[in-house]
Amino acid sequence: MPAIVRLIDRASASRVVQVARLRELWALKNQPFDPSNAEHEAQLMQLWDVVFPEQPIDARVSSQWSRLGFQGRDPATDFRGMGLLGLHNLLYYAQHYTAEVRSVLAQSREYPFASVGINLTSVLLVDYLGVTAGALDGSLSLSLALSWHIH
Repeated sequence: MPAIVRLIDRASASRVVQVARLRELWALKNQPFDPSNAEHEAQLMQLWDVVFPEQPIDARVSSQWSRLGFQGRDPATDFRGMGLLGLHNLLYYAQHYTAEVRSVLAQSREYPFASVGINLTSVLLVDYLGVTAGALDGSLSLSLALSWHIH
């Protein structure tokens, strides 16, 4: 088999993997946060515990969530645009950049960390990577989304 054919085959396989990963992200975006789902609730509480380990939250619905930058007493409402993907990204960032998150929140109690994080998730997925429902329906063309290696 000529080298160019192997290269094209490898690139095609890589694109298939990338599209599959983008579909997974899109599915997470479209999966609503469900307060009755114990796993969703555990992830939300874990977010609080990572950022404020020595300050337990009073209740699941509480004004304390504003310290993390949620817009209201019930953080579930902030995830409606990005679903579980928004929560997963906030939790990932808090777990891997804990010191930075704590530093930002300590400098300004008014910083909307959660709102900004959820909105940035949307900007990256839709605007930067170009992922939309139509783009993932099987007719995905070569676009910016496919030119990036998503790991």
